[in-house]
Amino acid sequence: MSNVKVTLNSAGIRELLKSEAVSKACLEQAEQIKREVGTGFEIHEKRYPERTGYAVSAESKDAIKQTYQDNVLLKAVGRK
Repeated sequence: MSNVKVTLNSAGIRELLKSEAVSKACLEQAEQIKREVGTGFEIHEKRYPERTGYAVSAESKDAIKQTYQDNVLLKAVGRK
């Protein structure tokens, strides 16, 4: 076995996580999940000091019911 040691550059990782390319990739995944689960779900942008991301959440009563009864969001994420 080789003895490899990796040291991450925190500033570089933070820059990568806040980059437009990573943000775009996260948005594409959120849009795909939203398409799979159907109507009543919305995408919300989440901005944090160290990264940007997106969340898909149930907004309508039917969507909330689907989420609790059938785990539609969890299943959609699992297919990725």
